[in-house]
Amino acid sequence: MNKVLIITYYWPPSGGAGVQRWLKFSKYLPQFGWEPVILTVDPEFASYPAIDNSLEKEIPGEIRVYRTKATDWFRIYGKSKVPSAGFAKNSDDTIKGKISRFIRGNFFIPDPRRGWNKFAFKKACEIIENKEIRHIITT
Repeated sequence: MNKVLIITYYWPPSGGAGVQRWLKFSKYLPQFGWEPVILTVDPEFASYPAIDNSLEKEIPGEIRVYRTKATDWFRIYGKSKVPSAGFAKNSDDTIKGKISRFIRGNFFIPDPRRGWNKFAFKKACEIIENKEIRHIITT
């Protein structure tokens, strides 16, 4: 069976359409001769805009899921609510809101979840070597 490493920040218990897309792909790939291997962030180190614990029940038992640490920039930044989309339309026109948009727009672009990159890269290299992975999907 061909192995494919799926590298995704958003995986249960995270919720939302993006999570379900790769969860379902992973569930059905074995029927087509592909063994999915998942690399994701440990929920203890993650910032998710939505949580859906029920999705964890849909992860097939035979799928190997690797979880890593991450630097959670939203905690460091002090945001209590993780945004799920763009920030430019934020209607908070107070000084605090404007400073917040400036910081996010200038320091967290292209992605505030980039604090996961170094951990994910290191673990992906290890998985690729140990599991003899030849195919990778990042999302």
